Amino acid sequence: MIKTVSLHDFRTEWALSQSRGTSFSYEGLEILYDFLEEVEPEHDLDIVALDSAYAESDLEDLIRDYGYAMDEEDEEELTLEAFAEYIGRESTVLGITNHGTIVYAQF
Repeated sequence: MIKTVSLHDFRTEWALSQSRGTSFSYEGLEILYDFLEEVEPEHDLDIVALDSAYAESDLEDLIRDYGYAMDEEDEEELTLEAFAEYIGRESTVLGITNHGTIVYAQF
């Protein structure tokens, strides 16, 4: 049996998950939902698995978590867009939110 989940349902299920409810912003969840609908519309909704596979971070957190792997030439342009391009070499960038975070597949 397959149940179709709308964006509203997706956000609600995420909010109801006790330990994962705040790992994505409202806009970040929309980016993730749109990505999943595009690449795998028959995807099973597993909040824990999705939260383990994808993340939403601001530039400061990304530099702390992944900056160690940057080349010196990459460090010259530390903007959100430049970092999105950088992590896009190793992972999948789903999008950038209007409030300055990147939604991406964790690597």
